[in-house]
Amino acid sequence: MKCDIIEMYTDGACSSNPGPAGIGIVIKYNGQRKEISDYIGRSTNNKAELEAISRGLGHIMFGCSIQFLTNNVIIYTDSIYSINVISNKWKSKKNKELIEIIQEMITDHFNATFIKIKAHNGNIENEKADQLAKEAIDRNRRNNGKQG
Repeated sequence: MKCDIIEMYTDGACSSNPGPAGIGIVIKYNGQRKEISDYIGRSTNNKAELEAISRGLGHIMFGCSIQFLTNNVIIYTDSIYSINVISNKWKSKKNKELIEIIQEMITDHFNATFIKIKAHNGNIENEKADQLAKEAIDRNRRNNGKQG
């Protein structure tokens, strides 16, 4: 069965800004779903949002066989910053290398569409991505016995 579109919901979270950060990603295709929750260390919220997009695209490219079926990806994010620095070419003083990596991945491998969704507004998959990002931070705290 051919997969025509991959849907990817991404979110980044920090317990303070900057601070301990996590990413959450939900990837949906052909009735399947993949959830990714990862602690990324100390970061800013904007960088965590970008990192979620980068890692999600990387997973599609290298972590599964979807790339052989389609390159159409819809990226849902609540980060207007991410959308604008990636696809609208806003100038950013920070995160330039990460932005360039994402832009190159999209240019070379994907037909990507960004859709801005409102945070904490009941979108089930966006809420799940947010939960996964926060869980990553909490897991790190528990595993390292650290607060903050």
